[in-house]
Amino acid sequence: MVNKNDSKSGSTKSKNILEEIVEGGARLRPVTKASYLSAAREWLEFAGTDPDRWTPVQAQAFYRRLLTRMKAASAHGIFAGLRYVSRRWALVYGGKDFAAAVETLPDEPRKVPIPLTSAELRAFLDVCNGPQPADLRDRALLFLGAITGARRGGLSTIGFADFQPSRLGYETVSIELKGGRVFPIPLLPEVLPVLQPWSAWLTDQLGAAKGAYFRAIGTPQITGERRIGERALTLDAINKIFRRRSAQAGIRHVHPHDLRYTFITRCREANVPVQLVSAITGHAVGVIDSIYADPVTIGVKALETIRPVFADLFRDGDV
Repeated sequence: MVNKNDSKSGSTKSKNILEEIVEGGARLRPVTKASYLSAAREWLEFAGTDPDRWTPVQAQAFYRRLLTRMKAASAHGIFAGLRYVSRRWALVYGGKDFAAAVETLPDEPRKVPIPLTSAELRAFLDVCNGPQPADLRDRALLFLGAITGARRGGLSTIGFADFQPSRLGYETVSIELKGGRVFPIPLLPEVLPVLQPWSAWLTDQLGAAKGAYFRAIGTPQITGERRIGERALTLDAINKIFRRRSAQAGIRHVHPHDLRYTFITRCREANVPVQLVSAITGHAVGVIDSIYADPVTIGVKALETIRPVFADLFRDGDV
């Protein structure tokens, strides 16, 4: 139990208690932790640092205020962070779960993404064919996303050490999935040669193949050299790369997740079994069936597949 007087006694302590709850969340992914920290800070700015003011009434007012500033989906994201700290505050410190009973709007209907056509996908990759370091990096990034369906969060955390051969000889790259699970994606033999120009340039700049694989690249210095970041590309940086490259390609804006949807849709339309698709993407089989399968298209492909299996039933006079 926390002594409320202690919480009120020092502004620094009371301000940081919810932030400490988030930072202590061992099972939270770094991206989720950053989002929840931002939500906790917004709440503290709105409701103050006195736990006696952390009430359902205040939480409802906080949610309504969010709706005046942003779409419901964005407000839900912030409020998810508040629900987390509210629940942990109650469980760990004996406080009141002040956000549990707040009524929120129903989730907006999920927009069905449109997979990229072959021409769009080719144009998207071709704009990165230049010789500049950013071209080498972006082509490697976009191609790896297209050929594996990896999420942007997984792409952003890849390091040199994550590229490893499997015990059966094919190459893999380990990425982080939702929930923090590390998943080795098998790679086609044609993938590494596409990545090699970026790998070689980055290795030459670093002096060794180490650390984060996809990094920010600074502007040229007076000497003509380019600075490279020490840390991995952020999710926002990846979004900007996709926005810039799709504009250069003259196609609709491509969100990073569009490549994942395109990869899975192309596989399903080609009758790749869901078990094999999930071996690349890390999805549960049921998720692929429920989200990434167009019933009409899959139905046509299914009929084409089973026709020879049941051809003997359609001999004259049998049906």
